[in-house]
Amino acid sequence: MPSTGPDSVRKLVRIAVGVLRRTNGDVLIAQRPDGKEAAGWWEFPGGKIEAGESVEQALHRELREELGIRLQSARRLIVLRHAYPDKTVELDTWLVERWQGDPQSLEGQALGLESAGAARRPSIAAGGRADPERLASAFAVPDHAAGHQRG
Repeated sequence: MPSTGPDSVRKLVRIAVGVLRRTNGDVLIAQRPDGKEAAGWWEFPGGKIEAGESVEQALHRELREELGIRLQSARRLIVLRHAYPDKTVELDTWLVERWQGDPQSLEGQALGLESAGAARRPSIAAGGRADPERLASAFAVPDHAAGHQRG
């Protein structure tokens, strides 16, 4: 029997998200440019997972298109979901442990570095809304991972 719950009427939008963490613990954030939904909000780089594309393929593509970097190593951190009236957004969030190249703004977005403790600021978007407690879990990366990153 088909589901009749609230998620059954909403379109599911899957997003691949990359948390680029430098060896000193700083993470890269990007400000959503004018003209996009939630313009001015800070977020982690990433974008929609296209039909037929795995989350890993989408993450590789999005980081190349947005930042001009080549992903070398990543691992899943957390999957967050947020329900809107017309859609459900799923943020498949990955810790990017190694990459090649220096991140550049290729889509007109401002880039910044945040220390793990400072990243709880309310302007960081999580599904279009600030959710510092859930988002902060993305920064709870074990220290032993720091030795395997580039930045």
